[in-house]
Amino acid sequence: MENKSVSLDEEAMSLLLDELPRLKTVSDEGGIGEYLTIHVADGTSTLERLDPEAVATAILNVLSQRRLLAILPAVSLTGSW
Repeated sequence: MENKSVSLDEEAMSLLLDELPRLKTVSDEGGIGEYLTIHVADGTSTLERLDPEAVATAILNVLSQRRLLAILPAVSLTGSW
């Protein structure tokens, strides 16, 4: 496993700490996998550095999961998370 480090300012560290419980849910799934992270600022995202086919495939794979499909109608996909 390759170790990497990231320097965060106080605001970024606070945001990360707020998100850790949600991120733990991902790690609890177990197993080795690939993860796609998309930086979103001001409600928009720039995907120009990512392979469009890989992004589309990843999103379709996520959206095809039955557990997710069962909860999507109850989730607002607008606004901040």
